[in-house]
Amino acid sequence: KFDIPIGTHDGFVGTRFYAINNSGGNWSMPTGASSSNDITALSDLNPGDMIRISVWIKAENLKPDSFYVVGDQWSVSITPIWHNTLGGNEGFGDIWASDIPLEFPNVTSFDWKQFYVDIPVVDGAKSLDVRLHPLGRFQGTVWMDGLTVEKLEIPGMSEIGSFEQTEPSYWNKASEPGGSTLTWASDEYISLGKSLKIEKGVTTEAAMWESENMCDIWSPVNNKNVDIKVGAWIKTEGVNTNPANDDERWYVSFSFTDSAGVLMGEVKLPIDQSVATSSGWVADTNDVGSLILPRDSWTTILRFVGGKNATGKVWADEFILNGRTDWAGGIWNETLLCPKGWIYWLPRTDGEVSDGYENTRITDEESYHGNYSLKFDIPIGTHDGFVGTRFYQIGNEISPGDMVRISVWIKAENLKPDSFY
Repeated sequence: KFDIPIGTHDGFVGTRFYAINNSGGNWSMPTGASSSNDITALSDLNPGDMIRISVWIKAENLKPDSFYVVGDQWSVSITPIWHNTLGGNEGFGDIWASDIPLEFPNVTSFDWKQFYVDIPVVDGAKSLDVRLHPLGRFQGTVWMDGLTVEKLEIPGMSEIGSFEQTEPSYWNKASEPGGSTLTWASDEYISLGKSLKIEKGVTTEAAMWESENMCDIWSPVNNKNVDIKVGAWIKTEGVNTNPANDDERWYVSFSFTDSAGVLMGEVKLPIDQSVATSSGWVADTNDVGSLILPRDSWTTILRFVGGKNATGKVWADEFILNGRTDWAGGIWNETLLCPKGWIYWLPRTDGEVSDGYENTRITDEESYHGNYSLKFDIPIGTHDGFVGTRFYQIGNEISPGDMVRISVWIKAENLKPDSFY
C-alpha cells in the first residue's frame, strides 16, 4: 500500500535481481520460492523474446484532473531494469531501464484491476528487477499485489510489420536483364520520397517494372463507359533519342482484362525521347476520349518499360488513373511511398498530397527494428490519413474468439500535449 496525500517525490518498492540462467535461459528463483510465488518461473529466454510484467492494483483518492494537466509524473509506473550483473559485488550493471506509466481509468477510485507492460529481453542481460514506482507528483492511495513476470509465446516481427522490404507495394521487377538496374529509388521523386527507376544500356530483352492487379479492396474494378485518363510523371536523363522502333523506346502501359479473362486492350504511352534529358518531371497522359472500356476491368496491370535497345536513366512517379467526368475506380499507391505489404491513403489538394502528409516518408533517420521506419511529419493538423497493411489471410491456427496483439514502436517529437487535453 502506498498512501501519498501530496505528491512531491518519487519512490519505489522493487524486487531483488532475478537471474537468467546461463544454461538455456532459465530463471532462478529465490531460496524456498516456487512457481506459484509472486515472480513465476520462466524458461528459454533469449534476446528479443517478449515478457509481460503484470500487477493488480486497487486505488482511492486519485486526482485524474491533475494527471491530465501534469502528465506522466502524476502516475504510477512499472519500472523494469535489465542488468548485465547479478548484483552483490558485481555492481548494479543496468543496461536498460524505463519508467513505464500505467494508464489508470479517469476516475477517483477503482477496484482491483490488472495492469501490465510488455518488454523485450535485451542482449547481454543476466538479470531483471522490477519496481512498483509512484512517480514524482503522484497523489492518492494504491494497493498493489500479485506481481508476475511471464514469457509471451508470440512470434517475432511478422511480414505485416516490417518496413525493410526493398521493393514497393503492388510492383515487381518483371524483367531485369544484365546491363540494367531496376530501383525503388530515392534520388529523384515528385513526392513521398520514392519513385520507380530504370537505368540501362543495350540489353538482351526489355527491362520492366510490372504492377500486380491494381483492382483491389474498395476499388475492385475500373469502370466501363467512362472516359479514363491514364499516365505517369516521368523524368529522363541521357536517354537515346528519336527511337526507330519499339526496341528503342521507353514507355508506360496500362492493360485491362474483363471478368472472363479477356484482354480488352492496352494503352501504351511513349515517353518523350525527343531530347536526351527532360527539363524536369513531365506528365505523360492519354488523349481525351481515347480510353473508354466496353466492360469493367477486373485486372488492371501497369508497366514501366525500357526496350532492349533503349538506353539511359528514366524515373516514373505519380501514376494516374481516374475518370475525366465520372468515377472510374482507381489504382493503389500511385505515389511509390510504401514497401511490400502496405497501402496508404493520404489527403490530396488539386491532385497533390497535402495537409502535411506530403512529408510522409519511409526513412532511415530513425528505426527501432531494422534500418527503416515510417515517418509522419504534420506541422498543422487539418486532416487525417493513414498508412496501413494490405489484407492478410487468417490461417487455420487462428479461430473465432482467439486474442491477437497488435503493437507498434513509436518515437515522437514536436507534440502538442496541451492541445490534446
